[in-house]
Amino acid sequence: MIHHFLEQLYDRAVSPYVDDLNRNKKSREGAYGELQPAFLSRILRQLDINRSSVYLDLGCGVGNTVMQAALETGCEAHGIEREAHPHLVGSYHLQQFHIRSMLWSMHPGKVQLYNGDFLQSPTIDALLPDVDLVLANNVMFGPETDAGIALYARLVQSLKKGARVVSLRPLAMAKLRKVGGSSNSCLAFETREVKYEEGSVSWSGKSGTYYISTKQ
Repeated sequence: MIHHFLEQLYDRAVSPYVDDLNRNKKSREGAYGELQPAFLSRILRQLDINRSSVYLDLGCGVGNTVMQAALETGCEAHGIEREAHPHLVGSYHLQQFHIRSMLWSMHPGKVQLYNGDFLQSPTIDALLPDVDLVLANNVMFGPETDAGIALYARLVQSLKKGARVVSLRPLAMAKLRKVGGSSNSCLAFETREVKYEEGSVSWSGKSGTYYISTKQ
């Protein structure tokens, strides 16, 4: 039911602007793909996100995962997007989300969307110590890039012990523990490599790998 609701919402609030969003995406350095709803549902269940949790999507686009997390788990959900146009569409998306949630008698958690660079945002600085799950869809900036290193430093400095980061590439300086393998610890995070199924992400129909990093 939730996935059907989200699909209808997307068709109404976002689909009319998809061509413009795609044109803007081609011209910008930090392009973000999207996680499909079933994949995010798996992550939320796997990490026991609930009404007492705080979720943060770094590079949230039009806010898809933020609204899904709030609706599916009742958690407090936040997202930040650097580019103005996706954020503008996301703001309309959120407005329609609230309207349709009331019509469907659904009770999502609090949702906030911000426009800005998450590496330079005072709002995110203030929020990070309370966050339980960070989604860092870092397909376009790997651990070896300046942005990847800056992201790692930000998370190390601010996240509480036990907070998790889900990323599509490893965090900088993280040692990996594959599922079923032996455990290795880095200075700040323990990271597991997990497989996702075909059709889980928008940029590829193939299966792939994601990473769950737990703050030590």
